[in-house]
Amino acid sequence: MRLHLNATLDHTRLLLIDQSTAKWKDILKRIYDCIMFLAKQNLPFRGHRESLTEDACNSGNFLELIKLLSKYDPVLREHLTNVQLAEKKTTTYLSPQIQNEFITLLGINVRKRIIADVCAAKYFAIMFDSTPDVSHTDQMSEIIRYVSIKEGKVDIKESFIDFFPLEGKTAEAITNVIIAKLCEDGLDIQNCYGQGYDNAATMAGIHRGVQRRILDINQHAIFMPCNNHSLNLAGVHAAGINPNAVTFFGTIERIFVYFSSSTHRWDVLKKHAKLTVKRVSDSDTRWSAKHDAVSALKGNLDQVITALEELRDGASENLATKGDAGALLTCTMSYTFIAYLFFWEPVLKEINYTQQYLQKRGLCLDQCATKMSSLSVYFTDERDALVSNSSEAAQSFCDDKGIRVDRRVRRQRRMPREQVRDDGLTVKQETCRALLEIVDRLLAEVEKRSGNLRDMSDRFGFMQPSHLLNERNDERIKKQIQNFSLLYGYA
Repeated sequence: MRLHLNATLDHTRLLLIDQSTAKWKDILKRIYDCIMFLAKQNLPFRGHRESLTEDACNSGNFLELIKLLSKYDPVLREHLTNVQLAEKKTTTYLSPQIQNEFITLLGINVRKRIIADVCAAKYFAIMFDSTPDVSHTDQMSEIIRYVSIKEGKVDIKESFIDFFPLEGKTAEAITNVIIAKLCEDGLDIQNCYGQGYDNAATMAGIHRGVQRRILDINQHAIFMPCNNHSLNLAGVHAAGINPNAVTFFGTIERIFVYFSSSTHRWDVLKKHAKLTVKRVSDSDTRWSAKHDAVSALKGNLDQVITALEELRDGASENLATKGDAGALLTCTMSYTFIAYLFFWEPVLKEINYTQQYLQKRGLCLDQCATKMSSLSVYFTDERDALVSNSSEAAQSFCDDKGIRVDRRVRRQRRMPREQVRDDGLTVKQETCRALLEIVDRLLAEVEKRSGNLRDMSDRFGFMQPSHLLNERNDERIKKQIQNFSLLYGYA
């Protein structure tokens, strides 16, 4: 009779278990929603002193959010009350370990969905890059680019997959790590039709780099470096061609450090200059910062010199302030520095404009290739004008300020029958020759590093809408499609 009436002791215990299970499910759902909210808003979870007591000043975003919701939610209110009144340690599901477990499970689920979409698309491109974190561990990031077609809608997606520690530094070790990671994700390297890395020799080397090793495994995995990074490296190699160019950017950095290290010096600068000086970035991949720094100094050169003179001659200034101001004035008020300033300002302006253009969304390959070609044409056509204009502007500035442009005698040891070309050159002539070398090196680097972009444009350019609309010869289009099909092994 008790079995038929569900009145046994076991049934009563099962009811209690079901009630407890339902209660914890409700609690975990609310905790999950709080974690989702903080993760979506990219907010920190933990605080300085984590406590559930009412007198806690700040328990962190997660616990404070739980406390806030408990004022309006009876389930959370009951849970927090039971935790606070418990005489011994009890289960709360509010610890950092539970938070991290939720986040890990969410990340695994998102990663599985992305990889499923990549497998459905079949073909993909890979992008890997490494950077050290705060714990000095080299972390490699994995990004997959693929085409998603759902309900007739085509989307080009670029999805982050994972971070993982990188141990080896050689091209062979990195290649093995990349292939092993793709296999772990269930992705076939033979379906990889593109690869992108930075311009480091280990990654982008054409003979033994990572991209070359993957091409040996899969000949269709075309390598495409970052064009902005390539353009930055072109400027890096050009700026390091002679010591004066290196010293020029170092002087601009010293000017910023000198004024920014003291509020009093900064106030003196602001009193004279409308636009304050800016920092030259210590990163080679941020040449836009160099453009901002050079442009700001060129537009306020007179005011910066006036501020330095006031700090050097001020009776109330200490010896360090006066000495540093005098040293900077010596470096700044020279023909070489001024000539480099007037030279780099238009050059960096053009490079910065090209970089901003390449970062626009929705650009086609032919547009990017055209922009890079126009930059090469600019340096070719304006080569002599850039140098002569900067030389004349520097000479005029020196004449106005009374800066002497002395002839410098270079004494070099000569070997038998050796001729020294620098003998008899004035400072102006030597500076012009150095600037011409910079332009030539910059032009050569731009043309060299934009070669991959031109190759990509030649290979895929016929697919661009502008080409299809302008092409009147159908047979030529058919021939291009046939050649493209043969390139990828399709008859």
